[in-house]
This record gives sequence, structure tokens and C-alpha cells, in this order.
Amino acid sequence: MTQDFKIYLGLDISTTTIGIAVIKHVDGNPNTECEIVLLEGLVLKSKELNKIKGIESLFLKNKMFREKLLHIKAIIYQTYQKEIDKVIIEEPLYGSNNILTVGILMKFNGIISNTVYEETGLVPEYISSYDSRSFAFPQLLEVHVFNKKNERRDIKEVRKALKNNNLVLFGGYPFQIDKKTVIHELISEKFPNIEWLYNKKGDLDKSSFDSTDALACLLGYINKTQHNETKPIIVDVVDTGKEIKYTTAFTDNDEKFIHKITF
Repeated sequence: MTQDFKIYLGLDISTTTIGIAVIKHVDGNPNTECEIVLLEGLVLKSKELNKIKGIESLFLKNKMFREKLLHIKAIIYQTYQKEIDKVIIEEPLYGSNNILTVGILMKFNGIISNTVYEETGLVPEYISSYDSRSFAFPQLLEVHVFNKKNERRDIKEVRKALKNNNLVLFGGYPFQIDKKTVIHELISEKFPNIEWLYNKKGDLDKSSFDSTDALACLLGYINKTQHNETKPIIVDVVDTGKEIKYTTAFTDNDEKFIHKITF
């Protein structure tokens, strides 16, 4: 018996590129079983935009997005004879020191959200960047090992964090790690058949990072929903004095992630 499926649209919005991901998914299934329908970064550039500055440019960029959204809707209907079922948008980051940048991004996010509502009839749902990444890839939640100087934290601090179940996103990586690159690598590992875009120099096109963030927000939303917003916990610790191995999982019955710290 064929299970009913739904079409999810994920958006990662910035004023230069909008990451777009569309997946086919059966509710209740793990996100690893979803099928990618579309994955791209909509670069918001045109000759017309070169002449326009300020808030007005946001409306022209929204026009480009609207045209893309209508095209996506047509593809979905032609292929599956159905409409988009759910739209998930990654919330803008509020932690920037540039208040003007945050304000513009929030305005644009609202404009795009309104266009989604007008063209699909759906009220978008939102997920933070933190939840997007931590639920999409729960193995990234680890005990904080490095400080801001990329020096290993004192073993006593690490053991205290383990005891208190203090897991943080990218905790096992050096402090200056390029987080977008890590997410892209994990997406590539999960979906090895994706054909990425490269520029003339042979480097990965920057728009690919926006599209992977859009896909991550869908994967994160699915996991967050299935686990009722409950994040992984430490379920086992083996400390030899020179090496610590610990295991994280949503519950004892879920997939487990093994982490290792050496001193």
C-alpha cells in the first residue's frame, strides 16, 4: 500500500540569496527517507536591481522570489498533481551587532512570508538556525571542548559539562569552524547524489550553502516535530582518565551518536 506523502518547502532568506529546498516526505518517517524534489539558491541580482537601493530593492527581490515560487508550484502540480503542504522558514539571526542589517533582514523576511501566504494560502512555520541544525544533525550536539582561543578546556570543566548533560551545537569543533561548511558536508553525506554548482575557479558556488541551510531547516523541522522538541541527552559515559567516550541519543531506543575526547 502506497503511503500518502506531503510536499515541504524550506526557505533560508537573506537579501542576497534565498536558499530553496523542496522535499517529498511521508509524515512519521525519519528525515533520511525524504526525497529531494528541488534544491537551489535563488541569487537576487538583476540589471534592474543595480539601479535601485534601499527598501525599494526588497520589493524587486520579492518579485523575483514570487516568480520562482509560482514556477515551483507549477512543477509540483505537474509532477505530483498536488500543492505544497507546508512551508518552513529559517528565522533571521538577531545577534548581529549591526542593527540596521537585522532590521532590513526582518523586513525582507516578512515580505517573503507574506508572498508565501498569498501564493500558497499557507501560514509559514519558523525554525531557528540553532534548532534547524541541532535537530537535523543531532550528532553536532556535543560537550564544549574548545574555548575561543581554540585551546582545549580544562578536563575538570569537560567532566562537569558531561555530568550536567551540557551539550552545545558544534561543541566538539574548534571555535572558529566554518559552520556552513560543516552543514554542507553533512548534507552531502546524507544525500550523495546531489549535483552541486561550482564556479569558474572550481570552488563550490556560494549559493549552495544557502540551499543546504534551506534543506537543513526542513530536516530539523521533521526531527523536532517527531521528537516533540526534546533534544538529545548523554546516555553513557566511559572515562579512562586519558580518553572520554560518551554517547548521545534522543532516547535509549533511538539512533545513538558516539563522541570521543582525548587529552
